[in-house]
Amino acid sequence: MRFSVSPQMEGEAFAEPKFSRQMFKFGKLDLRRKAQWNAKHFLAHLEIRPPKTYLTISVWHGVMLMRLRVTWTADGAIVLPWNYLHLLHGFLYAAIRKASPKLGEFLHEQGFVVGSHRYKLVTFSLLFPKRSKAQKDGLEMTPPILWWVSSPLPAPIEALAMTLATETQFRIGKVHLMVERIEVEELPNFTGRCLFQTLSPIVASTGVRKGEKLEHKFLSPSEPEFWRVVEMNLRRKAQALGLKVSEEHLRFEPAGEWRSRLYEVQGTKVKGFEGRFWANGDPELLKVGYEAGFGERNAQGFGMVKIQKIQLCCCEV
Repeated sequence: MRFSVSPQMEGEAFAEPKFSRQMFKFGKLDLRRKAQWNAKHFLAHLEIRPPKTYLTISVWHGVMLMRLRVTWTADGAIVLPWNYLHLLHGFLYAAIRKASPKLGEFLHEQGFVVGSHRYKLVTFSLLFPKRSKAQKDGLEMTPPILWWVSSPLPAPIEALAMTLATETQFRIGKVHLMVERIEVEELPNFTGRCLFQTLSPIVASTGVRKGEKLEHKFLSPSEPEFWRVVEMNLRRKAQALGLKVSEEHLRFEPAGEWRSRLYEVQGTKVKGFEGRFWANGDPELLKVGYEAGFGERNAQGFGMVKIQKIQLCCCEV
């Protein structure tokens, strides 16, 4: 298994880490009062106590573990059900809980509360195999298979990285996978006009009253309401993180064709959209979207993006 800071840095690698005891431990965080805590308070009371012999994977060359690109491998092609996001969701929480039980419990059972909304502040992508083929009972994937996980909080990513680094084989549904490589992606500079590409569908919805019932209506990127909901969602996440952001509205512009995707999540039909979009405005808000996900249901595997291009004035980088 190899560790590196970015996909471009191929030459350096970590040795396999050995841990003598659990690295992550909570301090005096009273979980009975956890509904009153936001992410800022939470992080202030989170203690990381490494054992005497361990490999520091939280910071390497000055880069914090906030976003991982995991390369999975297997003995041959694997088949996962079409609705496999819940399998990745279950695996992610189990991996975090294994390295840090109380952190896993907090994220799974509570999260960070803003008004009537709860945010787990972690997101992950779909799986991107070398090749894929539709089968009757699911999707056949040929390794290597890429998977991204991100959070604006270092602790969940550190816990995930620890579990991935110290186990040899993992089970996702009925499939056994091995970790070939873990890469830490550096944070882009969001000062400018950014072109984002979805790594998992973005979900935005609003309530529509039908008679005495309030039903969810899933919005399309072609509707201005879609982007309004996305921005308000980002602002609540920023509030959960204790960030001060500009009141000036973000500017969104869909780029090219978008494709709708329908998933079943815990018995509920969820409609999301995949595509590219331009966004510019407060860099802190764009950073929140990049790290925590755009739109709703991020912890269930929706709303993860990557940067394709940044325009600085009339220049591109």
